[in-house]
Amino acid sequence: MILVYHREPSNGGRSLAQALTQLGTSATNGCPKSKITHVVCWGYHVPEALRRLPTLNGVLRVDKLTELITLQRARVPTLEIWVPRAERHEGGRDIIQVSTGSISHYTKFVNTIREFRVHVFDGKSIRVGIKVNSGSGHPWIRSHQQGWSLDYGSNCRVVITNSVRVAARQAIEAMSYDFGAVDVGIMEDGRPIVFEVNSAPGLDNENTALAYARHIIQWSRSC
Repeated sequence: MILVYHREPSNGGRSLAQALTQLGTSATNGCPKSKITHVVCWGYHVPEALRRLPTLNGVLRVDKLTELITLQRARVPTLEIWVPRAERHEGGRDIIQVSTGSISHYTKFVNTIREFRVHVFDGKSIRVGIKVNSGSGHPWIRSHQQGWSLDYGSNCRVVITNSVRVAARQAIEAMSYDFGAVDVGIMEDGRPIVFEVNSAPGLDNENTALAYARHIIQWSRSC
């Protein structure tokens, strides 16, 4: 049985377990009733007792500041980090205090003409959607909560570029993840920029959940 592991309620984790089951593979995102054979980490590190099993995304960097630093070090095109500094500081203590408080860092605003979500599994782009405004969404915060949705159809296919897919694959590789969904914007000059890497992406589209499920099943059979 494949366990889709997450510590907190997750619609994406539930959708993935359902897609695996739909494809004929025993899977759960809750308390397993059968012996667990494989683990898919959905946004959280697995407990020590499960780490001996074949695992996807066994090591995650959930801190967004660490994520940005990791991407920068790997030369992935991403946001600049603006760390706030105190007027008077000594030995960098002000940075340490801020990073452990409620605000860890600032990032520079980047104007982009469109934004994609690229789902990557085992170094391959398995599904790409473009973020579309419902009509009343925020002008540049392209999230579901701010009135945006994902279009995986022709609207995406006519404008997606290979550079977007490459940037997404580079981001997943830099994070040492087996899979993930990468938010990639396109700047006015056509260059891609990585906003975020999602280790537990929303799977509100059934075909997206099935795409992950098919690749996970292939992985589980090869272990």
